[in-house]
Amino acid sequence: MYCKPEDLARKDVYKLLSGIVVPRPIAWISTLSGEGILNLAPFSFYTAISSDPPLVCVSIGSHKNRKKDTMVNIESTKEFVINSVSEELVEQMDQSAIEYEASVNEFEQVGLTPEPSIMVKVPRVKEAKISMECKLFECLALGVDFTLVIGQVVNFYIAEEVYLPNYKIDHAKVKAVGRMAGSYARTTDIFPVTRR
Repeated sequence: MYCKPEDLARKDVYKLLSGIVVPRPIAWISTLSGEGILNLAPFSFYTAISSDPPLVCVSIGSHKNRKKDTMVNIESTKEFVINSVSEELVEQMDQSAIEYEASVNEFEQVGLTPEPSIMVKVPRVKEAKISMECKLFECLALGVDFTLVIGQVVNFYIAEEVYLPNYKIDHAKVKAVGRMAGSYARTTDIFPVTRR
């Protein structure tokens, strides 16, 4: 089957992209509003793009023709934290994907603990095994509904139980979860490939 994006409805293009580009890591982003309300939401159009400077990017879409609270908060404060999603946090992460009113503290709503960050005012998720404190590097408008948010990592948090010597991560202990279209995938089936 061949199909051109311009011949499809926007929702169908989204379904194809999210079904083809898999597994996708999840950026579980904590932000702080100008009024001091904590926000927490997952995004799976996300990746690392540079190590010098350390940059990550997340594509954030609008919702019902308005910017999501995460986007509003990042534009306002120029800071955010990306938290890892492990298997034991999947239900709380999924619950945080609900579109709550901007006045709702989503940490409280889903039963998570805000832990102060070191380099930004936005707290990290205490229960997350890995977090990256970010300052806004650049925003790029993409088409009608999406904004590419590029963040510069200014501090890494790695829980002792998942840290390995020489700045490596024990992925078997992180048990990170990714997106597979509308479902989730475990990342615990790890295998090496010997280059010849």
